[in-house]
Amino acid sequence: MTYSGKCLKMLVFALALKFGSTAHAEVALSMNLNVNPTFNIDSNGNQTYTAAVMNTGNVNASSPTVTFVLPADDIPIAPSLSGRCTFTPGSISLIATCTGDPIPPNGTSSFVVVVHPTNTTRKDVDASAISASGGSASASVSSDIIEVAITDMTVTLDDSPDPAQIGLPLIYTLTGLNIQDDTATEVAVTLTLPHKVQVISMPAACRRLGRLVP
Repeated sequence: MTYSGKCLKMLVFALALKFGSTAHAEVALSMNLNVNPTFNIDSNGNQTYTAAVMNTGNVNASSPTVTFVLPADDIPIAPSLSGRCTFTPGSISLIATCTGDPIPPNGTSSFVVVVHPTNTTRKDVDASAISASGGSASASVSSDIIEVAITDMTVTLDDSPDPAQIGLPLIYTLTGLNIQDDTATEVAVTLTLPHKVQVISMPAACRRLGRLVP
């Protein structure tokens, strides 16, 4: 087969375009966000959030960062099991920011945070992932909390009679109330007595230390 000079130049140009082209390098991230348990809390009163970040691109996802946006009343328990995390409390949200090692093409990296809920409610948590070499992803998950397994004590102090009279007995009553759903153990209350008060009687579990009655 023979080609004219003009056709030969066009053929060489086309071949150069075909063999000189290269695949575009990019990071493509996707994310799955899970919570365990999805209903209520585990035996320790906690919830575990796992963000699985996948890189479906053709280059490494360098310095991946995952940000969890959690309820402000959650208590941080543990950082990521596969990366480094910092917790930033706020009036609106608790922010957990985790960084990890580069994610290779077709690779997956998991970022895990553990928190202790302190409020019975439906929880909506968002997470987002970015990488220094490009790409981003986000996901959300919801769960329902019906108990929080914490104790929260309140104390009230009553006196009788009121007003008191000099030389007559005055009775102080301290009441401790646990307003949360877990058992409060080894509860102790302390009363600070006014000056120039003589103790007539008190429960056997109490003792006087100066003006204090623990």
